Amino acid sequence: MIRNVFKAALVAVAALAAGSGTARADFINGGFESGNFNGFQVIGDADVLTGAAFPVGAGVPPPGGTFAARITTGAIAPVTTGSAAPVSAAALATFLGVTEAQIEAALGIDATEGSGIRQTVTVNAGDVLTFQFNFITNEATPGVNDTAFVTIVPSVGSPVVELADTNSAGFVLAPGTLPAEPPFSSPTEMTGFRTFSFTFTTGGVFTIGVGVVDAGDTLVTSALVVDNFQIVAAVPEPASLTLLGLGAAGVVGYRRRKAAKVA
Repeated sequence: MIRNVFKAALVAVAALAAGSGTARADFINGGFESGNFNGFQVIGDADVLTGAAFPVGAGVPPPGGTFAARITTGAIAPVTTGSAAPVSAAALATFLGVTEAQIEAALGIDATEGSGIRQTVTVNAGDVLTFQFNFITNEATPGVNDTAFVTIVPSVGSPVVELADTNSAGFVLAPGTLPAEPPFSSPTEMTGFRTFSFTFTTGGVFTIGVGVVDAGDTLVTSALVVDNFQIVAAVPEPASLTLLGLGAAGVVGYRRRKAAKVA
């Protein structure tokens, strides 16, 4: 009897802590350690690569594990058998569940072409989306404004959020890159891996996408390397923890009173 009461209290508190009570469904293959895009849908030029030096790998060590995903605005070494041509900005927008106008308004650019990946997850209110990204470009920095971004659909407000562009601060030379000698070309530069996080205010089913687009031209390429997609469960609110404590205390008190009567 006591065990059942205690179990019921725990179940009630767990339901309260879960907010909407929706069953969570985290990313499948969020770290790309299967060596492919299992769990994700892809459009344009996208590969899952190791951090090995060009032309075998992406040339950028993943922040965790062996593999990371890379999407580009055009052919960029290494071009693998799984690579495809980038698609129009309109096609990319449709794939990500937004409009070309929303992308251009949120990023402040004239998007021309690009690539992207997406996956649908189920979350509870308070859960946190996190992943790591590294924006790589052959454009001059600051420059034409090729841009990488994340989409969260559905979303309150703009579903498009910028991750980085050619005018972002903190670019460094990509591994194995020699400085360019103007006016001939620009070196390959990168932001280095940074972390994106987003807290869901409501629970439900959301499609998470990332994209990278050329801005104003289709001549010089940029890329986005992403890794470690995950949904971090919401931390129970203090009120829920208090309720759990009160429930446990009530069970303990009941046991003591019963023991006293027997004595």
